[in-house]
Amino acid sequence: MRVSNDQPVIQPTQSTLYRSQNQAVTSRENSPKDIVSLSPQAQRVLNGQMEGQVFDATKVPPGAPEGTLPLIKYAVPEWYAEYGFEVSGKIGARGDWFAQNNPAAASASKEERNEYSSLIQKHYRDVLDSHGINGTEAHYQATIADKNSSETLRQDMADRVRSDGRLMELMHRMGKADILADPTLHLRNNL
Repeated sequence: MRVSNDQPVIQPTQSTLYRSQNQAVTSRENSPKDIVSLSPQAQRVLNGQMEGQVFDATKVPPGAPEGTLPLIKYAVPEWYAEYGFEVSGKIGARGDWFAQNNPAAASASKEERNEYSSLIQKHYRDVLDSHGINGTEAHYQATIADKNSSETLRQDMADRVRSDGRLMELMHRMGKADILADPTLHLRNNL
């Protein structure tokens, strides 16, 4: 997902498991997009060397490069995250975790999952662009900090998705059609 030009594109269909500090293992053949690299600080966290320290996503970590924003500034709104798929937060999760927790999406072809992801990203970018939202800070303010703005963006996204026949087909295929069935679903789930 791309939030602004200074952020990476994340494809939710790629599952990467951490093996060592310099190497990654995936369910597919290794290619440059399958390799992850961790900062020294992330490696220390992974290795338990920072145990007992509390991570505050609202603050820039000590020693971070100048210009680093707090992690919270890169958050996406919950209503947008609903279009994606939950992935295991556990390092070393079973290879079939995605299939067990997202059976409809797992039964779709790789091409269908990629097309779904691309269309969702395109509509999200179009929503942001149409509302003049550019950059990380503007995205955070419009989608997270300002609840009224976020609701307007959610409604715009839902309207765009509903008007895209191919995306609606893919939403049914991925088991995501219920997102649009009840416009207050996201609100009830967050109470």
